[in-house]
Amino acid sequence: MKKFDHPWKNNFIERSNNITIPYDGWNYSINFDSKYFSTIDNKRRKKSYQYQSEPKDLNLELLELENKNKATSLCLESVNHSQIAIIGCGPVGMAASLWLKKAYPKKEITIYETRVDLKSNKIKPFSRRWLTYVKLDLLEPILNLEDVSLIKRIGLYNCIGIDIRNLEYALLRAINKQEISICQMNNKIPKPEILLDASGGRFMQYNQSKIIGKKSLNIISPKNKNNFGQIECSSNILNQFEIVDFGNIIKPFYNGYPLQVPFLKINYLPPNLKDEFIYFSNILNNDYGVYYWNGVMRDDLNHSLLFLSLFQDEFLGIDDLIDFPIRLDQAWDNNLFREKASRRLSIIFEWILTKLGKDRLCYIEPLFLWQPFLCLRKDRYISGDIEYLNIGDSHYIGNPKTGNGLANHLYELKDIFSGMF
Repeated sequence: MKKFDHPWKNNFIERSNNITIPYDGWNYSINFDSKYFSTIDNKRRKKSYQYQSEPKDLNLELLELENKNKATSLCLESVNHSQIAIIGCGPVGMAASLWLKKAYPKKEITIYETRVDLKSNKIKPFSRRWLTYVKLDLLEPILNLEDVSLIKRIGLYNCIGIDIRNLEYALLRAINKQEISICQMNNKIPKPEILLDASGGRFMQYNQSKIIGKKSLNIISPKNKNNFGQIECSSNILNQFEIVDFGNIIKPFYNGYPLQVPFLKINYLPPNLKDEFIYFSNILNNDYGVYYWNGVMRDDLNHSLLFLSLFQDEFLGIDDLIDFPIRLDQAWDNNLFREKASRRLSIIFEWILTKLGKDRLCYIEPLFLWQPFLCLRKDRYISGDIEYLNIGDSHYIGNPKTGNGLANHLYELKDIFSGMF
């Protein structure tokens, strides 16, 4: 077998043995979300995060950024040869391709994506409008100078500030400039020397029918007050949890079940509502599993994202009623939605709508299940002699409430690849 002749793959493999970062997300969920743990296994309808219209009036730099997004080419290409293949055109896959292009400017690098529009031969527009906490210096060396200049005027505290969608468009503009190809993912991709899996765990299917081993980990109680409004659960019955090894995939278990937390997100809330909302939800109404995250954009551009942890029956009650982002007031006008929403959700929705009034809008997004896993990296080959490396969410799923996912994945890429120049 011909090995890829560079040491960075081994660096990724060595780092994978340290599970401290994914552990932080697991530990947080047990401390703060254990009473919301669920065992949902039913098949769900396909959801979309594409907004039907622009969720808020854009001005200044955000309007300039949106105009750049609309002018960014989404076109797919056909390639007959690629030395480095990357599966997944998300922020981690695109960032990895740009770092590799800096390291190997003469190698042919191709990104393969399943989220495509076959009629137009383009990747589908990016749609995830979730706020980020990503330091600009993790991406500045690989982004176009024009985008870096614009982002610096938007973000605070050396953060990019912009949401995932805007970040993805900025990375795509850099990819287009570097002439990195993006192709449709199918069964006939040209054979590369190495394949980097940034698919979020969708590319490889792992057998979970046989348990190889188990290990107990201690639960560490938080030392500091949670700044985002969430109160520590008092229902924990154990002081340890398990990680179960199925061979190629590891999952955290608590009280005999794999960790799973249903979440509801409300986007585009005003940051100045945070303290009053936390007081209302926790002090007056005995903890709603809230996590109120103010973005890190300039004050005149900023907004907030609210996470609500759900009980299983709450999730099952309204999941089929939210297939794409919808204004909260419009959802609440739906009699069936009102009927299916639990009493605690009804109280929160009505409180938010009362505080916002008619002129200030927020959006409820499709529900999602946080189901963490960890795929330790190995010296692995697929299809005989193609080197394989899993990165980003294909390595581990971070907890959105701890921010130990995207930012850490991007940090790892920069820390490893930037040392090569």
